[in-house]
Amino acid sequence: GFLQHGAEVVVRRLAQLAGQPHARPPMAASLSSRQLRQLQDFIDEHRSQPLDVAALAGVLGMEPTTFSRALRAATGMPPYAYLTQRRMQWAQCALSAGQSVTDVALACGYAKPSKFAAAFRRVAGCTPSAWAAQGATHQGPIRRTDVDPASSSRGRRNR
Repeated sequence: GFLQHGAEVVVRRLAQLAGQPHARPPMAASLSSRQLRQLQDFIDEHRSQPLDVAALAGVLGMEPTTFSRALRAATGMPPYAYLTQRRMQWAQCALSAGQSVTDVALACGYAKPSKFAAAFRRVAGCTPSAWAAQGATHQGPIRRTDVDPASSSRGRRNR
């Protein structure tokens, strides 16, 4: 946490002053597959509720900053991008099953279908209506790997 980071900064500075080379800080540990499953289950169970980084970190008993680094190490995504992707994976299945766009948007925690549609388009590459029109031709959720994390809702909640 904060105190540990402060202590590491002080130790590095003292080592510099003493003329010793400083050791590189350890890389963030990645979340285990068990932790990722636990996180996915939590997101799925609370899909319609507002979730923030502190809530996601709390599920795993981690500090938000440590959690964010570990999640990024495991998935390559920041927490809000991961949360959005997970919700949109569920939305893809629900739309393919015939649920309305409005019902799916509300079930994913979006009060405005337009905000849901924008998030869905970023993740799936098409509008929810287009996805629903394709219906049964989809074989499960599409996972786009070319989603720009900067375009995700990093630190802001546009819902």
